Amino acid sequence: MTSAGAGPRSGARLGLAALVGAGLGAGLMYLLDPDTGPARRVRAGRRLRDLARDTGHAVDDGSRRVMTRARGLVIELGSRLPAGRVGDEALVRRVQARIRRVVGEPGAVTVEAAGGFVTLAGEVAADEVDRLLERASGVRGVRGVANRLEIRPPATEARSS
Repeated sequence: MTSAGAGPRSGARLGLAALVGAGLGAGLMYLLDPDTGPARRVRAGRRLRDLARDTGHAVDDGSRRVMTRARGLVIELGSRLPAGRVGDEALVRRVQARIRRVVGEPGAVTVEAAGGFVTLAGEVAADEVDRLLERASGVRGVRGVANRLEIRPPATEARSS
């Protein structure tokens, strides 16, 4: 007859318990050795502290990356949603602010808006036209851009007589 607790599984449990006990005993002897134990404990403490610090840094970096990606996704999705009507005055100010960085003489370009459609007029250099139209059409709320721009003739060098 076998007892209720005996069997192949209980033998494996006893073997595992003996192995864990032996490992714990060896670890304690390693750390509690009166000669080299204090130095080993200091090293182990430093390693644990460094591990905790490195883990904290990794978590901070990872969470920062996740938050940055989430913000970018929210902005991207928000820009794809149909925007409510923007007032013409607000649209003119937005376009003027965006084209200011592209045009050599921002005051030379007049911006008008009606119902989301923007008209650009004035004199600009030939190399500024494409970027100007691209910037204006990329402003949120702009439904279309009418190009009434005139190409400014290139500056001529002073002729010697």
